[in-house]
Amino acid sequence: MADRIDIGKLQGQEESSGQQTSFLQQDISLRPFWSNKRKLRFLRSLSVLVDAGLDFRSSLHMAAEEFSKPKEEAELARIIALVDDGKTLAVALESQKGWSVFELENIRIGEASGRLGEIFVELVNYLERTEGLKRQLISVLTYPTFLLLVSFGVVSFMMIAVVPLFEDLFQRFDADLPSITRGVMDASNWVQENFSLILLLLGGIVLLGWFLFKQERFQGLYFKVLFGLPIFGRLVHLTYVGRFCTSMAMLMSAKIPLLDGLRMVSDMLNASPFTLANAEIVEEVNRGKRLSESIAQHSIYPKKVHRFVAIGEEVNRLEEMFLKLSEEYKEEVENRSKMVGKLMEPIIIIFVATFIAIILVALYLPLFQFGKLLG
Repeated sequence: MADRIDIGKLQGQEESSGQQTSFLQQDISLRPFWSNKRKLRFLRSLSVLVDAGLDFRSSLHMAAEEFSKPKEEAELARIIALVDDGKTLAVALESQKGWSVFELENIRIGEASGRLGEIFVELVNYLERTEGLKRQLISVLTYPTFLLLVSFGVVSFMMIAVVPLFEDLFQRFDADLPSITRGVMDASNWVQENFSLILLLLGGIVLLGWFLFKQERFQGLYFKVLFGLPIFGRLVHLTYVGRFCTSMAMLMSAKIPLLDGLRMVSDMLNASPFTLANAEIVEEVNRGKRLSESIAQHSIYPKKVHRFVAIGEEVNRLEEMFLKLSEEYKEEVENRSKMVGKLMEPIIIIFVATFIAIILVALYLPLFQFGKLLG
């Protein structure tokens, strides 16, 4: 099949086969080209074409035709150039940012075993489950965040624009004001004088939090605080546990050795408590301890995971147990997401309504008193 993508200019730019990009470096990029959505598009196309009986190279060229943006075409052209030059798909993708160790190892095993079509299907299922968990978590956080931002805007507008109008009115009467009114007036004056500082402080807190999250030595504290939050903490924790189980099910299906799989999952989760726990589990399993016994010693994993893994080891069906755990945690995260969403909405509305009610009472209470005096 003739190439539809111009790769001649790109072939001379590729590095020699002995030079390989570090796996860890590929995952550090803030916005890698190969996002999960792009990977899903790419792998879905490849799985359908390979399953239809097309040879791999033809499938690769046809899958590349679905990407029409210039940057997409350039990245796909680089991959095709390496494959046409005799490299494996895993080596070609290794030069791209966004592909994890886990995904590359599965593709490498699929190429070596002749099960590449099956691996594509399994990777698509894995990415869909992972994206589903991520979307549920984002959907839960988006609406409360939106409400908080709108509420901040409304309250700021009242303190900066509305309250000063009433303050001028009250000064004309030159009468004693209730304590609540004086408090709101003082707060309004303070907000007006320091509004720029408040915005700068909030922006600094966000930037500082982002910076600390990127520092490995602070990630333990970050996740400890995150998992300890009263409403979101449990949900985020279960999301990571679900990703662990989904990844392990995929690894078991691909026949990747258990120790290698645990190491890859640690890199994928990118969460300090799970990374530290998995590092200890790898050492314990390497010394001959059963996986279920090692997991039981780490509280980061719920007891359900320990029980299911123990059963899987007893009946030699560990892959099925991890898959079952993956489905159960996916359902639990979905249910908790709905519950948290329903719970957060009235809490935020009540909180904001109370704040606005205090302001309104503080503003209108003197008017009622003035009305009585005039009457």
